[in-house]
Amino acid sequence: MKLASVHSALRQHLTDWPDKPNQIVWQGLRMERPTDSPIERWVREAFKPSLSSPESIGPTPLIRTEGVYLLEVFGPALDGQGPVQEWADSLQAHFCPRTEIRYGGIQVTLLNASQTGGPGGETSWIRISLSINWRSDVPNPK
Repeated sequence: MKLASVHSALRQHLTDWPDKPNQIVWQGLRMERPTDSPIERWVREAFKPSLSSPESIGPTPLIRTEGVYLLEVFGPALDGQGPVQEWADSLQAHFCPRTEIRYGGIQVTLLNASQTGGPGGETSWIRISLSINWRSDVPNPK
């Protein structure tokens, strides 16, 4: 399974979001609040594939992998919950169910998205977490 390609497809879809922030903290990098400049809003992402299983047999068998793409949206608490919630809703709509993302010869299908939110662990930030469930079927490399 080309998990790196699935992750890249989801990252590309995130960067195509019209309301994207100027700061995204990518998985594998420092997982803290960015401090590069005055940041009004930011997103942190994490890619969590689960187990793969055979989906079909025959001359070109497919392997199905499902997983979760986790996104955390952060906004200043001074703005209140409303603007941060609207921004998170916009991101959830961008990752709407049945969206098909094609990248590097693979296809990723978004299954559903849900969110939870509240204070971001410190009183100056509101954090809303989104869980995007995805599926990808790719040819088995025999």
